[in-house]
Amino acid sequence: MRGVLTCFTLALALVSTPSLATASSSTITFAESPGASPTFISPFAPCADDAVTNINQFQYLMYRPLYWFGLGGSPAVVPRLSLANPPILSPSRTTIVLTTKGWHFADGQSVTGQSVLFFLNLWKADPTGLCATEPGVGAPDQIKSVGVRGDRVQINFTTPVNATWALYSVLSLITPLPDAWDRTASGPASCATDAYNGAATGAVCRGVAAYLTQQGAQTATFTNAFWQSGVDGPWRLAHFDALGDATFVANPTYSGPQRPRVSVFREVAFSTTSRQLAAVTAGQVDLAYVTAATLATGTFTVPSSYQTRKGPPWSINYAVINFSAADPHAALLRQLYIRQALQDALDQNAIITTALDGLAYPTTSPLPTTAAAAFPGVTREPVPYDPAAARALLIAHGWVLRGGVMTCQRPGVSPDECGSGITAGTTVSLTLLASDNSPLLTRELAAESAQWSAVGIKVTTVFRGYAAVVSGCQGDTGYDLCEWGSGWTYQPQLFPSGEQILATGGSANVGGYTNGHMDALIHASLYARTSLGPYAAFAASRIPVLYQPVLANILLTRSTITSSIGLAPNPYGSLTPEYDAAP
Repeated sequence: MRGVLTCFTLALALVSTPSLATASSSTITFAESPGASPTFISPFAPCADDAVTNINQFQYLMYRPLYWFGLGGSPAVVPRLSLANPPILSPSRTTIVLTTKGWHFADGQSVTGQSVLFFLNLWKADPTGLCATEPGVGAPDQIKSVGVRGDRVQINFTTPVNATWALYSVLSLITPLPDAWDRTASGPASCATDAYNGAATGAVCRGVAAYLTQQGAQTATFTNAFWQSGVDGPWRLAHFDALGDATFVANPTYSGPQRPRVSVFREVAFSTTSRQLAAVTAGQVDLAYVTAATLATGTFTVPSSYQTRKGPPWSINYAVINFSAADPHAALLRQLYIRQALQDALDQNAIITTALDGLAYPTTSPLPTTAAAAFPGVTREPVPYDPAAARALLIAHGWVLRGGVMTCQRPGVSPDECGSGITAGTTVSLTLLASDNSPLLTRELAAESAQWSAVGIKVTTVFRGYAAVVSGCQGDTGYDLCEWGSGWTYQPQLFPSGEQILATGGSANVGGYTNGHMDALIHASLYARTSLGPYAAFAASRIPVLYQPVLANILLTRSTITSSIGLAPNPYGSLTPEYDAAP
C-alpha cells in the first residue's frame, strides 16, 4: 500500500532543538496558577477538566501528544519533539498516512500505530468525553476509517481536507495511549486493538473511556504504576499531594531528543494570588506565570532577582457585535461603514501603552498575533487607526455632528445615505456590556469611549458580573457591543479558522454574524488547499467583531535560570523545563 500511494508531505514549520543534555542535580521550581492545581491526569479529558493547568503544564510533561506544537515563543509544530514523522496527505486529500518513531512508554511498550488507534477508538466511541470535539467538524465525525500496520497509521476522511488544518486541529488532538490503560472496572479490554468504528468497538471503548475518566480524577493515584506505565515524555511524576504540589524527575527511558538538564522539576500549589506573589518576593520559585492585571495594578513590584518576559498568547480579543434583529440598534451595526468607523476610531497601540501598561498586543484580524510564524501565506494585518477616516465615513453617508454625536441627516439606502432601517434623527449611540471583574478592562473601555467620542460616536458602558456578561452576550437584546475581556483562545483545536466564532451558526458566534463569502473562506481553509490568508484579510476588512487588544502571557523567571531555547512565554502556556538549567 505504501508503495502505490502517491503523496506529498505537509508543509511543516521546523523549529530547531538542541542536542542531548545530561541532567544535573539541580531543581527548578514552578509556581502553579493560584487556585488552579492539576486535578486530572488522563489525556482523554472532558471539558470540565480541559485546562492548561491539567494538560499543557502537567500531562504534557509525561504524556506527549502525537505532534508537539510551540517551543519557546514560537507557535509552530516541532517535528523533532513529535511522536510521529510528518504526516503525508494523498493527492485526493482524503487520506493521511503517518508513521510513529518507535519511542517507548515507561513499561517498555513501543509507541506504535496501535497506540494511536487506541485514542481514536476512544474518541469515536465517546466523542463528548473529549473536550476537543466539535460536532460535524474534524474528528471523529469526519474520519471514515483507520488502518494500522506496525508503526504506520492511515486515516481516511469522508471529505477532502486542508493539510494544515488536519495537522493543527485533528492530529494535534491525538495522544497515543499504552495498552496498559486498555481496561474497564471489570478488567482488561480490547479497545486498543478493535477495528475503528467496528460493531463491538463502541461498547468496549465506552467502558474504557468511563474507567479512564473516573480514575483520571483520583489525585491520590497519580503516582501509581498504572498512570506511570504510560509515560513517554521527558518527565515522570514522583510525588503529588493533596495540595496539588507535584514533583517530577527525569524519565530515564525517554526516547526523545531533549533529555532534562536538571534532575527535578517541582510544581508548587498556591491557593491565592497573594501567596503566589509572596513566594516570588521571597525567591522561593524559579518560574511563575502571572496575569497582566497583577503587574498593572501597581500593588506588586517584581523583585530585581527576576526578569519579566511577555509574549503573545494563541488567542485574540474582541467585542461581540449584536447583529440580531431584536437589537434596536441592529440597523446601525449592520452597516459596514459604521463598523469600520468604530474600528478606525480605536488607537489600540495608544490604549496598550496608556491603559494596559504595555502588557498587550493589538488584535487586527481573527488570527493570533504570531500566526504568520506558523502558517504560509498569512501576513500581519495593519492596525486600522484613522479617526479622520472614521469621521469621513459617517459624513459621506449622510451624518452630521449635533451636540457632539453623529446624527442621521440623509436617511435612505443610496450610497451617500444612512442606510436601510435608519431614520432621520437617529444618533450613533450604542450600549456596551462589559465585565466588571477587571480593572484593566475598565481602564481600556474608558480610553475607547473617549476615542469614539472624538469622532462623534457615543458608547455607554454598562458593567455587570462576568457570568452575567457571558450570558447576556448570548441573548438577543440588552446590548449593542459586548466584551467579557478574554476573547477567544484557539485551544484545544489550534488552527485559527473561525468556524466556531464567525461562521453562520457557529457554536460561539454569539453575535449572530452571517456572511456567505466568509463562510466560503472558512470552509476552504478547512477542506481546500486555501491558506488562512484570504480569510484573515476578508475578516479584517468586514469587521464581524470589534477587534480589541489581547493581554500578553507573562512569565517571571529567576535571573539565574537559563534555557537553551530562551525563556519566552509559550503561546499555548506549555512548559518545557527539560531545556532549562539552574546553578
